[in-house]
Amino acid sequence: IACPCVLTISTAVTFATVLDAMAKKRIIVKGGPQLEALGSVKTIVLDKTGTLTQGEFQLDHLVVMGERKM
Repeated sequence: IACPCVLTISTAVTFATVLDAMAKKRIIVKGGPQLEALGSVKTIVLDKTGTLTQGEFQLDHLVVMGERKM
């Protein structure tokens, strides 16, 4: 007797396996819907700040406007 529950469970296991494999390669995807959306991506744009290539975030410029009241 076939059980449709197997299909439901296998889909969740597949998403978890793919997300784990991507995380091991230092690629973080928020979840299943975002993972599915990657299938229709035609163009990827990367920045040149090093945040995607090196993962090092830094503050380059800060502008303070107004007066600080204590």
